[in-house]
Amino acid sequence: MSDHAVAIVCADLHLSDKAPACRAEKGEDWYGVMDRTLKEVEELRRAVGGPLLIAGDLFDRWNNPPWLVNFAIRKLPKDVIAIPGQHDIPFHNLDEMGRSSFWTLVLSGRILYPGCKRHKLTENLVVDFVPYGATAEFPVARKGITKVACVHRFIHRRKIAPFPGVGPECYAGNVIKDLHHSDIISGDNHIPFQFENNFGRVYNCGALFRRKSDERENQPSVGILFESGRVDRQPLRCAAQDKFEFEEEEAKPGDANLQPFLQELKGLQDVALDFRAMLEKAMKRLNEAEQRLLQEALEDGDSE
Repeated sequence: MSDHAVAIVCADLHLSDKAPACRAEKGEDWYGVMDRTLKEVEELRRAVGGPLLIAGDLFDRWNNPPWLVNFAIRKLPKDVIAIPGQHDIPFHNLDEMGRSSFWTLVLSGRILYPGCKRHKLTENLVVDFVPYGATAEFPVARKGITKVACVHRFIHRRKIAPFPGVGPECYAGNVIKDLHHSDIISGDNHIPFQFENNFGRVYNCGALFRRKSDERENQPSVGILFESGRVDRQPLRCAAQDKFEFEEEEAKPGDANLQPFLQELKGLQDVALDFRAMLEKAMKRLNEAEQRLLQEALEDGDSE
C-alpha cells in the first residue's frame, strides 16, 4: 500500500482581537496577518484534499468579541476538525465549553468537534481525539489500521524538564507509553518539534502565529499527515512577512533590575487604582524591553 497525504494538522492559533505585544502589526494589520496565514493553510489543505485537524487553542481566550468570531467563521479553512485547548474553555473547565466562542463555531457548523472519541479519517487511518482536560482509553485498532492520537497537553522532547513544575509525564517518551499510541499529534507547547524513539513518534505542532518575543526564531508551520501516521512539517511562506517590535537586544526576566519597580508599587499601595492601572503607572520606570516582558505576562493572565 502506497503512503499518501490525508490531512493537514496545526495547533495553537490563538486567534485574538488584539495583536500580541511583540508584534508590530496592530489593529487591522493584525487581522491581515491572521487572514494571510489562514489563506495559506487553506491552500495547503486543498492541495492535500483532506481536513484540517486543530490540536487545541484555536482562540487566545474563551470569550471573544463577536467580530473576531465572525472573522473566524469567514476565514478559517474549510473542513476543520478541532478540539479545544485550555484557552478555548472557561476557567480551563471542559464542562463549561458551551459558554465559549469555540462552541459558537461548533454550533454554527463551521468546525467539527469530535469530542473525546475515535474518528475514522480514512479506511486505513483513525484519529483518537483527546481535548484539554479529558482522559480516555481507546480500543486497539484492528490489524492494518493506523491509530493516531491528537491531543492538547504540554509535551517536551528532553528528559530534563524545561522549567519548574513540569513533571516526567510531560516527556514525549513517557507520553507515548501513557497514551498507548505510536503516533501522536500534540498542541500546547509553542515550540515546534518532532520526537521519535523505538516505541513511537510525537509531532508537536508549535504555534501557528509567533506571539511572544522568545518565539521570534521559531518557524510557523503546519504538518502534513500521511496514512501511515507520519507527519511532515511544511513551513509557511507568509511568515517571512511577520514584523516585530523591540528589534534591539532582548531583555530576559533575570536581567531586569526590578527593585525600583517594586518600590514604586509599594508607594502606590494606598492609591485608589486597580491593579492593572498601578502596574502600568509603575512600569514607566522600566525600560522598553522590560515593559514588554511584563506586558506579555499581563496578556497571559487576561487570556486565562
